[in-house]
This record gives sequence, C-alpha cells and structure tokens, in this order.
Amino acid sequence: MTDHRNKREADRLYSLKKTEIKIKETVYPVSDISAEGIGLVIGDQTVEFFLGQRIDCIPIALESGTKHLKGTVAHISRNRDAQICGIQFRFNDKKEFDWVAAFKKERSLV
Repeated sequence: MTDHRNKREADRLYSLKKTEIKIKETVYPVSDISAEGIGLVIGDQTVEFFLGQRIDCIPIALESGTKHLKGTVAHISRNRDAQICGIQFRFNDKKEFDWVAAFKKERSLV
C-alpha cells in the first residue's frame, strides 16, 4: 500500500474539523476531501471495501442539509497514520460538484 498524498490532481484538504460519514451502517472518520473524492479512515480489519466497488449512498452533510452522492473505491492504502479508503465521486451534475466544494469549505480548519 502506498501513500497517495501527493499524487492527486485536485487540491486535497487534510486540515478538517472532526468529520465522520456513515456508509453501510458504519461511521468512518474523514481523512481528507477534494473536489474529486473523499478519504475515509478504515480499521486494519475492515474488509467492507474493495477496489472498483460502487457506493451509491455517500451522505455529504452541509449546515443547510444533506445530499447523497455516488462514488467508486479508487484505492485502499496506508499513510503513516492509518489505513485509508479513497472514494472518487461520480457526479450526476454540477450541483453535486458544487455541494462537495461547499462541504470542503465548511469542514476546513483554515
């Protein structure tokens, strides 16, 4: 497993307020987010995700409400702190892209 921290085209936000996302009845801390996808911290024993897996319900909550986006597992890797599941968003329209941009802005510590 490799560290994908510097291999992304989109600017990734790592300095986040405490953020968690529930997928398949399990709550995962968010490691990072970009306009293209989201990184979730998964335990070493977690086997719920696999490369190429389609995820049809990723709740992205803003102060104004929640949208459920779709995505695909792009990588499962280890950084120096944890195992990360990287999910690439599959946008249906520009509104979903804008929603993620607003989420990223709301969750930023900087």
